[in-house]
Amino acid sequence: AGPVPTAPGWPKQEGQIAPQQVTVVLESDDQGRSWRALSAVGLPDLRDVNEPQGVLLPDGTLGMLTRPTSAWLQSRDGGVTWSAPRRLQEGFGWGREGEDVNAQANKNSYLYTKGDVVVTPDGVVVAIFTNLQTLGNGLVIYSRDNGRTWITPAANAGFQVNPWAYYPSACVLDDGSVLMAGHNEWYSQDGCPFENPYGGQTGVITAVRFRIKSPSEGEGVELLSIRNPKEEG
Repeated sequence: AGPVPTAPGWPKQEGQIAPQQVTVVLESDDQGRSWRALSAVGLPDLRDVNEPQGVLLPDGTLGMLTRPTSAWLQSRDGGVTWSAPRRLQEGFGWGREGEDVNAQANKNSYLYTKGDVVVTPDGVVVAIFTNLQTLGNGLVIYSRDNGRTWITPAANAGFQVNPWAYYPSACVLDDGSVLMAGHNEWYSQDGCPFENPYGGQTGVITAVRFRIKSPSEGEGVELLSIRNPKEEG
């Protein structure tokens, strides 16, 4: 790949308020001592691609889910080229022509904010994220076919496993369940179930554990308990 421009002066597309944000895919074959650029994702298909979450899919391809438009892309050549982006959430967004680019100043236009993408032992691709357009935190959608189709309760939502988890992260446990943790920046928000001794703008970290239901169970997400090892036995 050729040089990837990242210095001041990065161009603005017509109607764009700020310089375009792209995701640069890098590769290292010496355990991180040196890197080379493989691709700049977001040119020319999208106005902005940022806060990406990448994952190695069961079929050997790479998947990437990105802010702000919930664009899902896949690469079949190790990240050198990427498929045309498609949104996993429906709604307006400031990422494409013909939409209100001035909404860039309003983060509630984000269809996706930084989350995580993991793969369970049985090959289910699980995406967790926040959709600020629907004010939905801690949302989960998943795919059983390497990202071709996604199971979700609605076109612009997900299965909500933790309404207080903004910017959630996740890992797959040995039993195949998923542990998700996320923080809440709006501690003073009406209905917050947590007592806040430190003031209205301090955050809190919450965690949940869940599993993906099987097709025979009707699909969806089941919450599981998180036990404190000190309380066991």
